[in-house]
Amino acid sequence: MQKIKSYTVGWDTTKKEGYINAIDLENKSHILGQLAADEFTLLVDMLKQEKVHIDNKKWIVAGWDKEFGHK
Repeated sequence: MQKIKSYTVGWDTTKKEGYINAIDLENKSHILGQLAADEFTLLVDMLKQEKVHIDNKKWIVAGWDKEFGHK
């Protein structure tokens, strides 16, 4: 699991879809697209948290403490 260090969000006003590109500490890009409004809102809120991680299966976890396995 890698910590997300930055992200970019976009909203397609015609198709009403959200797009997120999360960048982890190894500069790997994790692109999430064609998100409905409720999914998009939830993920953007999660990305604003202090401790946010993503794994290779595209699971985004907020509040997880790597040292202890949880917070």
